[in-house]
Amino acid sequence: QKFVWQWKREVMVSATAGTGGSVEPAEGWAAETEAYTVTATPESGYRFYKWTGDVPRQKMFNATLSDIFRKPSSVSADFLSDGELTEVAAAQSGDWSAAETWGGTVPGADSKVVIAGKTVSVSAADALLVGAIEVKDGGVLRIWGADSNASKPDPKTVVPLAGIAADSDLVLDVVGDFTVDGSSWVSVGGLNADYRVFVNVGGNLTLGANGKFAVYGGAVEPDPDDVEKYMGDGAAVNVGSNLTTAAGAWVYPFAHGVKGSNVRFSVGGDVEIAAGGGFD
Repeated sequence: QKFVWQWKREVMVSATAGTGGSVEPAEGWAAETEAYTVTATPESGYRFYKWTGDVPRQKMFNATLSDIFRKPSSVSADFLSDGELTEVAAAQSGDWSAAETWGGTVPGADSKVVIAGKTVSVSAADALLVGAIEVKDGGVLRIWGADSNASKPDPKTVVPLAGIAADSDLVLDVVGDFTVDGSSWVSVGGLNADYRVFVNVGGNLTLGANGKFAVYGGAVEPDPDDVEKYMGDGAAVNVGSNLTTAAGAWVYPFAHGVKGSNVRFSVGGDVEIAAGGGFD
């Protein structure tokens, strides 16, 4: 008699949960050619926010994560308090971290930030977590950068200023919606920076009439063991729901001028681009 072993290659997938919820299963063997599913369940008073770890960006906001894992992987589920967001409006132009900019309360994960007709800059090289952001009525939000092409009449002919100094990648987490409206603009990062920037929007990213949104790719050395670095992603914008631009609204993704690192967009819902606007 002859016996033939039929081998099936599998990899270990481990899942953990942050405060406010649980995951199932906590670990298991996943076949390299089959989808493996992990589910995050929030406790009472909490809601699921996102997955971190070895997760495709387009699936990071899915509470039920189903993917094909081809190497041993670890994922972690983040949960946030399920309370109502408190509106925090910019009382004057200034730095994000200054209490007087907001009239006393610096925004956090439970805040809906409103910047109307003011200029607010994020100058600290730290990660940023906020509930929602609305920039309107000619407002300006500069995140980790001094200036942006998006503020200029002709973005193609004006070179923006450099971003801030940072020793590691920078991450902006917006739990809900991110809206740029009324001839307002937002810039993230700076030209030819040495670090990558990531913008994670759990809800919708919406550019209203004449809104502008600029993102700058940082320097990346290609790494075959890191998919994002291998693909040359110097910056990434990850949207959980829909990305919409109205007439006259523009997104400006700037590649790194020396390394050529690009800006990658991942959208979990629909992408709707109105005539007279789009990606430049």
